[in-house]
Amino acid sequence: YFASTEDGNLYRYLPLERKVELIGYNETDNWTWDLAAIGDKLYGGTFNPSTDGKVYEYDIAKGTFRNYGAVDAGRNYVRGVGADERYIYAGLGADVSKLVKIDRMTGEKSEIVIPGCTGIVGGTIQGVTIRRDKMFVSVTASNMVVLDNATGGIDGEIHCSNHISEPAPWNENIVYFKHLTEFYQYDMSTKETMKIELPVQLPDTARVKATAWIEPTSGPKAGVTVLAMVTQHAEYMLIDPRDGWVSFIALEIEAQPVGIQALKCGPDGRLYMGGYQ
Repeated sequence: YFASTEDGNLYRYLPLERKVELIGYNETDNWTWDLAAIGDKLYGGTFNPSTDGKVYEYDIAKGTFRNYGAVDAGRNYVRGVGADERYIYAGLGADVSKLVKIDRMTGEKSEIVIPGCTGIVGGTIQGVTIRRDKMFVSVTASNMVVLDNATGGIDGEIHCSNHISEPAPWNENIVYFKHLTEFYQYDMSTKETMKIELPVQLPDTARVKATAWIEPTSGPKAGVTVLAMVTQHAEYMLIDPRDGWVSFIALEIEAQPVGIQALKCGPDGRLYMGGYQ
């Protein structure tokens, strides 16, 4: 499932058919910043430049939308969204950073305060990731605070490239992540971070966009579960955390131009351009 930033539509991609299907308008705003799924429900956080950011639900089984309304009056960015069995978690910014939980049944909203991280002027809660009974909150592009959902306490803080994996198939307490050019694991039971030595450095790209546990069908790791990782620059790699094996795979993706937002002629007679992806 994926959403647009122009028309407010929600879409889904059918891999076997290689087909994109239009689901429909999300009934809130045109710009969806983030999506999170749990069970047969999908949750989206929106941006609205003239009113307030909102959260919506899409019921996959029923094919219906629910609008939870504005998350916090005066805040137009819902930048990150996560969900567990009871709550939706919405990360707000960019004027003041806030984390709000929404009861999935009643729609009741309440703020979660993270000392030193929420209530920051100019700050943004950039992402909310639920892993078992822990919540990983992206308080900056490279810092995550780990919260215990049961107690609300802070377990710790990790530095990462804006993304963590699902728990390892061989240990449900361990998640993996990249930071700069290094690879790490975090143990949710011991609250400890450990660097994993790899034979090569990973790309220093700031954001990892997705990870998944897969079993390659060919090559030296055929039939073995490894971690697939993709960065914002479409750098694709496979990693086996158990023995440090790494494989980089070049994706056949056409280069896309960047839309020019600013253009100026410099004193050297050259044109200088700035763009937005």
